[in-house]
Amino acid sequence: MASYLAEKLGAEEIGYIEPFDFFYPAAVLVHGNVVELPQEDKLEEVPELPMSRFFVWRNPAKGDDLVIFLGEAQAVGKEREFANLVLDVAEALKVKRVYTAAAAIASISHSDKPRVWAAATSRELVRSLKRHEVVLRDKIHIRGLNGYLLGIARERDMEGICLLGEIPAYVAQLGIEYPRSAQAVLEVLTRLLAIPIDLSDIETSSHDVEERLTESVQEMMQELGHLVVSSREAQDESEEPEERREPVPESVRGDIEKLFEEVKQDRSKAYRLKEELDRWGLFEEYEDRFLDLFRGEQAED
Repeated sequence: MASYLAEKLGAEEIGYIEPFDFFYPAAVLVHGNVVELPQEDKLEEVPELPMSRFFVWRNPAKGDDLVIFLGEAQAVGKEREFANLVLDVAEALKVKRVYTAAAAIASISHSDKPRVWAAATSRELVRSLKRHEVVLRDKIHIRGLNGYLLGIARERDMEGICLLGEIPAYVAQLGIEYPRSAQAVLEVLTRLLAIPIDLSDIETSSHDVEERLTESVQEMMQELGHLVVSSREAQDESEEPEERREPVPESVRGDIEKLFEEVKQDRSKAYRLKEELDRWGLFEEYEDRFLDLFRGEQAED
């Protein structure tokens, strides 16, 4: 997302962090069949080393300028040192507030509009976020540098905000790029920064990915339907189902009924329905209704 923002704004690169201070070469060099360790003064010979670069955008509207940091990898084992160095540069450039972006794995469908969760370094900042259509969760974990930077920023009395775009759990598990999440975060971030940016290209990309995901999910759910039928036919009829561990709240059943109605209109949400049924141990109870969704679809074909 940061690289997209830098490219759209035409930000200028102003410096980088020496990779040898935080990363180890992923390969050695061989000259004349003799192995050599890469040297710090010959970074061009080690393309595998991740880069950590700083860009600056000068605001033509006399508003605040923007410093953008792009890190290609996490400095494992040296997180605090790395975060402090990034913030040293930020303070030297008179940065007033630090923004980071991350992903929030959620039980949503890829056809849903992702929400943006938010966290901040002070209660005052949290209160200011309430008018920006973000979700404020009581307890979350922000992994990696996106969270660690804000933790160190708070120690240094710097303001900081993290925006987390929702990503469907199954999309995250498949490792598929999900631009809709980045788009949602950028919409909030650009409002916070008062920087107008044309997001039409990422909107187009999001739509294309959504269409491909819909096709893939429908294929997977149809296959899942066949697997469930085969499993049930092979099951010993005398086997009694396991006793449920906890009662299911009526509100949950109400949500499940709503999901069934939504799936009738949008088959891509079937994965979310299956996930919810499994989570509450209700799949066996609703199995016939769930499979009927796919039988009906096959009959229409």
